[in-house]
Amino acid sequence: MELVENLRIARSSAEKIWATAKYDVMGRGYQHYKSLSKQAGRLHNLYAVHHFFQSLRVISGRPYDRRGCINTFEHMWGYVKKDADPEEKETFQHDLSEAAKLPYDHFYEWRGGMEQTRLLLCCLARKYQKDYLLQSIILFPDTNYHILENRKGTFMLSGDRLWKVD
Repeated sequence: MELVENLRIARSSAEKIWATAKYDVMGRGYQHYKSLSKQAGRLHNLYAVHHFFQSLRVISGRPYDRRGCINTFEHMWGYVKKDADPEEKETFQHDLSEAAKLPYDHFYEWRGGMEQTRLLLCCLARKYQKDYLLQSIILFPDTNYHILENRKGTFMLSGDRLWKVD
């Protein structure tokens, strides 16, 4: 493995990783999303890319925020609402309403209405083939977002550094 020192490759990889992680970050708190979004827009050197990866790692260790998740699910709903049938729309509104009633503000495990809403969005993303949602780690936490493949090779994010694997 060799450390990636090519800014173009590092920036492109950071943008792809951000696309998969941004809703997960938003679910942990909108302020985190805004902060990382600004960082993602300012990846002008390798230090900035490494700092972005470090910030993403730190924020990914924080608990989810109830209000942040509700806001996030409403954003994600926008990708499927035109395709959803009336029953799916009603179910989404009901589940989201139940999620808003949860007695805790922060959590690490999905439960109750929050889990029901997340699972519904997973199903709808699959049903309506919404690629952007299908790559989101908040819906599909087993997504291997830290390993990227493109015509330049295979890259792996480890800590705050990007490595070329092959």
